[in-house]
Amino acid sequence: MHMSYSRSILAAAALCFAAACATAPPPPPAPALTFSGTAICSEAPDATLAKTVTVKKRQTSGNQTITIDAAAPCVMVDGSKRPYALFRLPEGVTIESIQAGGVFQRTRVFAAEVVTLDADLAPVRTYGPQSFQNRGGTWSSFFRARESEKYVLIRANPDLIGDGYFFTESGSSVADALQKSYSYEGLVFARIYLSEPAGIPPKQQ
Repeated sequence: MHMSYSRSILAAAALCFAAACATAPPPPPAPALTFSGTAICSEAPDATLAKTVTVKKRQTSGNQTITIDAAAPCVMVDGSKRPYALFRLPEGVTIESIQAGGVFQRTRVFAAEVVTLDADLAPVRTYGPQSFQNRGGTWSSFFRARESEKYVLIRANPDLIGDGYFFTESGSSVADALQKSYSYEGLVFARIYLSEPAGIPPKQQ
């Protein structure tokens, strides 16, 4: 009887251990220092892959995020493959400003370069590292919108790969600061700010 009880305890412990292993969080994604995508890179981004930045009714801002990984589409720029994400700006609203870039993750941040495009996907403006700052957990550029800008392209900047951003959480000491490595993969976003709430006739604002 005592042996049976001991075996039951051991079996229960084994089950608990297995359950703990099954629910353990996965390790944080590592920085991708090379782009291993197998897709054929195009000369220009594909408009059919664009995700629209949506704004809910009565709101004055909207946000869209995309994860860039090895399966992401890519463009050829100066002979290098650059994975990208494409965001379509919404119609029927007045966009005052745009924020776009990468989201800080545990050990990495996407090595972003932001390009605004017109309706024909022709470049309007390009924002490199000098225009990026740490803004609320993101490494991003912030700029006033132009009427001719219809898309926001976020593509990898290979010049940043191998470097890192020295990042300190608010309220943390210098000793707690972490280096976020610039990566070919990561979470990117585009956020828009409107001059007036979306979807409301002027008299009701």
